[in-house]
Amino acid sequence: NNGFNSEVTLYQGFKDKSYLNASVKASIDDRNQNNRSNTSTLFYNSDREDDIRNQLEKVNTKNNSISADLFYTYPIADSLKFAVGTKYEYNYNENDNQTWEYDPLLNDFIVRNDIFSRYNEMKQNKVSPYAELQLNKSKFSGTLRAGSDFYNQENYGFYTGSAYNLTVREMLPALQANLRYKAGNNNLSFNYNYNTSLAS
Repeated sequence: NNGFNSEVTLYQGFKDKSYLNASVKASIDDRNQNNRSNTSTLFYNSDREDDIRNQLEKVNTKNNSISADLFYTYPIADSLKFAVGTKYEYNYNENDNQTWEYDPLLNDFIVRNDIFSRYNEMKQNKVSPYAELQLNKSKFSGTLRAGSDFYNQENYGFYTGSAYNLTVREMLPALQANLRYKAGNNNLSFNYNYNTSLAS
């Protein structure tokens, strides 16, 4: 398993008490795994053939992603701020499963089993613009964010000799809200989160 993660955040404040935030995150994950399967399933009092397996499964999985978030916050009043921003996300997932049968003559796994072998990958671009209100008082604080998620996703797969492709383009809503009340040692909070995701 080889992995890499990084994050860079930039902050710039201005004289009018507004500020600009920018962040970039990147993640790379590459995994290789070998699984041995040596099993015998015997059927008694049945016409079914015994199931004898001696297989090697080679699995390669890749999960790579990068995201960038940029937003600008402007104070409307002492306790109220308004923010606008957008977020970009790119995700790439690949799963390659290859199963090989053991050949006793050559003493090696060289015969590919198509039933137990499969390949699929997913590429997704998502852009999420949003607007946000921020309230911050001595007892009450909260945020309300509304926006949209614009998806562009491509799926590809290969199984038992057949290839399939699927492209999905969607615009879906995104909404977050929270309200917090604090009085002395007492805290009360309400949270609402509406988000979506596409099938991989």
